[in-house]
Amino acid sequence: MTNVKQCFFKFPARGQVLICCDGASKGNPGNAGLGFVARNDNGVCLRAASGELGIATNYLAEVMALIVAGARVVQKKYKKVCFILDSKEILLAFSNDKIPWIVVNRWNNIRKHISEITFIHSYREINFFADKMAKKGASCKRNNYKL
Repeated sequence: MTNVKQCFFKFPARGQVLICCDGASKGNPGNAGLGFVARNDNGVCLRAASGELGIATNYLAEVMALIVAGARVVQKKYKKVCFILDSKEILLAFSNDKIPWIVVNRWNNIRKHISEITFIHSYREINFFADKMAKKGASCKRNNYKL
């Protein structure tokens, strides 16, 4: 039986930066990677990056994708950000301030520098480029990447 999902992609609100991020782990735990793609409100790609994390779970890879993307947002001084994730667990955790203890300080620092943060859940089919970047990161040799 085929299950058809209707998917939509839309650009962020005016003045907002859209960050599609994802994490991947080959095994659980296993070689893990992260990826993200940043776009402006016209859809222009501002940055795309992938990186390896070493051995980690899928959950931690997803968390680190959001944290690394958030750190890049702060570095670039973007103030209005919409994060798109295909992990409902991560989305709910960060939306409800249930941040994993291992990244609480990093996330609080990120939040201090961003005036408006929005989270949106998307299907993997919409988030395909970030998914591909995360899988690329999971396949990297140790310390063979640039964020």
